[in-house]
Amino acid sequence: MARLLYLSILLTLAVLHGFSQVPQKIAYQAVVRNASGVAIASTDVELRVILLSGSIEGTPVYKELHTLTTSPLGVVSFNIGDGTPELGSIAEVPWEEGIFIVAEMAIDGGSFVEMGRSQVVSVPYALKAGGLAKGAVEIKPAAGHNPDEPIFVVRNSNNQIVYAVYEDGVRFNIGNSSKSSRGGFAVGSLVDQTKAGKELNYLTIQPDSVRFNLVQTNKSNRGGFAIGGLVDQTKNGVAQVDYMSLRPDNIRFAIDESTTIKSNRGGFAIGGLVDQTKTFSNYFLVNRDCTYVANTLAATGDVLVSGNIFTGGTVGTLPTPPITDIEGNVYPTVRIGNQIWMAQNLRVKRYNDGTPIPISAELNSVMPYFTPVDSFQNPLTDSRWGLLYAMQFIDNNNICPTGWRLPTFNDWNFLIQNSGGFNYAGASLKEQNMWLDPVYYPANGFNARPAGALDLYDNEGTWDYSYNGYKMTTAFWSQPEEIEGMYGSKALRIFSSDQMYEPFQMVSFEQIPYNVVALSIRCIKNEETPAVGK
Repeated sequence: MARLLYLSILLTLAVLHGFSQVPQKIAYQAVVRNASGVAIASTDVELRVILLSGSIEGTPVYKELHTLTTSPLGVVSFNIGDGTPELGSIAEVPWEEGIFIVAEMAIDGGSFVEMGRSQVVSVPYALKAGGLAKGAVEIKPAAGHNPDEPIFVVRNSNNQIVYAVYEDGVRFNIGNSSKSSRGGFAVGSLVDQTKAGKELNYLTIQPDSVRFNLVQTNKSNRGGFAIGGLVDQTKNGVAQVDYMSLRPDNIRFAIDESTTIKSNRGGFAIGGLVDQTKTFSNYFLVNRDCTYVANTLAATGDVLVSGNIFTGGTVGTLPTPPITDIEGNVYPTVRIGNQIWMAQNLRVKRYNDGTPIPISAELNSVMPYFTPVDSFQNPLTDSRWGLLYAMQFIDNNNICPTGWRLPTFNDWNFLIQNSGGFNYAGASLKEQNMWLDPVYYPANGFNARPAGALDLYDNEGTWDYSYNGYKMTTAFWSQPEEIEGMYGSKALRIFSSDQMYEPFQMVSFEQIPYNVVALSIRCIKNEETPAVGK
């Protein structure tokens, strides 16, 4: 009759200090009892240890066999790693995948009986890292390691590399958007590490900014921030070679001037999380041959170049910065003459103080703004078409972002003069390839889209509307004012040509009853426009 057994198990990690490699062992202790709970003392047993990967029913990755004798108290003690291997190697166990232990026991030459399963809840880092010396963890690549593969990797929940250590360098990758206050990469201070404390960052890298903060006084020759070479890292070595150093009084980069680059990761680079194949997408790269910047390089001071400048485009003035409305919509801007205009149609649904644009009872609860539609009456989903606004609901300049306003009749006249005059301004102001007719005159960046117009009318006591003009015409509100003895808004209208290949487009002003029409809005920056003739 088979003896009913069970184990009381104590599993501990053997932490051994020394100057050579840490032994690949885990201390294991168990008490062998029968079904009545009585310890089985001074008995020969065989105990097989099986390590499973991933789950309690996972794949066996290592097996070993121990021949033991229980103590007078029924205790068996041994080290996992000292037994006779039956499968795999203890050094190759993938501890990072989660390991479960299965214990099987045979008594007096009988059959093996499974005694239980348990999880190793603490990863044996000493086994995984390959060594501990004086309290430090040392990670070394295995023999024959591919230098293009990392030695140490930290990945995010999408299995993308966030941080990697290679044999010849280190790489950090940050996402294109920061959903957390800790997004990006930061090096901070040890002080004020409370939940409510304000952390001090010496280095911060985020998708939209890079910032270094340095203490103004240096008490050490290691003050500031430096990146050095792998050579001469001994206590008595020669002066270290710094490839990059930042100090309160200077910033310096030093690139290896040898004629050969031994690695495709040479130099200094900042990249993204995407396309982490052998060829990385770099936003900024410096090596001995060139400096590469993937996006716009802007400088508010002088740019001094001792060599040649080669460009693939035009050389001009610094573009005007974009503007953001109260809802977070971002609009590009354009300078035309001495005016700065939005380069897209307004699409905000609140005034610049955050108040929603109200629905007017005078128009029987008709919405104050409308989304343009295409030829099949489908709403245009591209936000650059903007919204059509009924002037009745526009609280004058509060509809535009702070620091911007509705254009006046004089503003529009000045824009036309700086866009080729009435014979050519229509073509200059249009966004290319958006209208039904071709445009030949050079566009000036205003990018007028043919969003059409919406007419509100009284349909037997109920306000109704009709929409027309998609890809054929557009119109923009001006500020209501008294013009030629009348109070209202003269809207700038831009039409398609009557003849398909006519090389210019007509622009005209049309007196519009401002309370029964919905048109587009373009805001102008709050700067005075010189008076011009009407």
